[in-house]
Amino acid sequence: MHVPWGWIKQRPHFFAEKLSERMDVDVVCAESIKTVFNRTKRYESDINPQALYTPLATCDFALNKICSSLYARLVGLQLGKFSEYTHIWIGSTLMYRLIKPLLKPNQILIYDCMDDDMEFPIYLRRTKLLNTIKSYEHDLALRANYIFFSSVFLRNKVVSRTNCESSKCYVVNNALERPAGHATLPDAIQRHLDMISQLPHVLMYVGMIAEWFDFEAIQRVLDRNPNMHIVLVGPSEVNLPLHKQIHYVGKVEREYIFSLMDKADGLIMPFVVNDLIKSVNPVKLYEYIYADKPIIVPSYNEVKQFLPYINTYDNFEELNALCVKLQERQLLKPSHNDGYDSFVNSNTWDGRTEFVLERIIE
Repeated sequence: MHVPWGWIKQRPHFFAEKLSERMDVDVVCAESIKTVFNRTKRYESDINPQALYTPLATCDFALNKICSSLYARLVGLQLGKFSEYTHIWIGSTLMYRLIKPLLKPNQILIYDCMDDDMEFPIYLRRTKLLNTIKSYEHDLALRANYIFFSSVFLRNKVVSRTNCESSKCYVVNNALERPAGHATLPDAIQRHLDMISQLPHVLMYVGMIAEWFDFEAIQRVLDRNPNMHIVLVGPSEVNLPLHKQIHYVGKVEREYIFSLMDKADGLIMPFVVNDLIKSVNPVKLYEYIYADKPIIVPSYNEVKQFLPYINTYDNFEELNALCVKLQERQLLKPSHNDGYDSFVNSNTWDGRTEFVLERIIE
């Protein structure tokens, strides 16, 4: 995994847990050397991931032959059991670079493509690194026995870019994991709930806050609607603007996010729709729909499958109009639409995992 186990729970975490219920699974998380003395909190899980320390994982990939050999040796020493596995599952081009020298011809390689690596700003800003990533992606697409894509847009883009065999490519959307019940709430969560309860007209966002977050539009909405407040739940990779109507909760354990969403008047995903976002099948929309609050989302092809359970906008004026309707209680909850229960029940990680197993186990 290229996503740490203690980070916000994402697609690789769900698949790791679900697959481990049916197979003998070891999870390895690539981590920076600096985390040796600064361990992040792990999820409550039966899985005990191994840390793979990779000091150069996000550096320029153009290493000379001697450095590449030494680097492969470093990875190989940490993955002592690698040759024993029948199936190798990776979720990014970064991970392929790490394990490529160790792969045996008879090992089944599964590439779960959850994002378009080529569209991340860290690569777009560095042409040499981007070209190297493209080369690894092409090699990975040819070597993989199965490729699962989180969206149709992403599948079409990668297949076109790599000319890989389409018969081994499948679209497996993200999904929902229903929350587990808990008897009591920690004091910190209760304080957040008390704060939210005192605010009028709360729109909440849950998830990673990064460069694609449309803070400009959000601030314009708040300036036009002085009684509306935005609550942000999740870790941030960017500097947050100071605004009296923006409230930052920070990272919250997943088991408590549904309690927070229950206090909101509506849920929002205010993203700038760029080529990276167009490839995203948002996990949060499955969770938003299950939370059963009015939902506001930018319009792009991948979110059409969530209609009529969401409300979409194409520009700022449409976004603002939806926010006004929310304050006037004119936006419907997802459950007011036909087929709500069927949608929730048919879009679970258990179902997605069953689909995967039917293909990779012969």
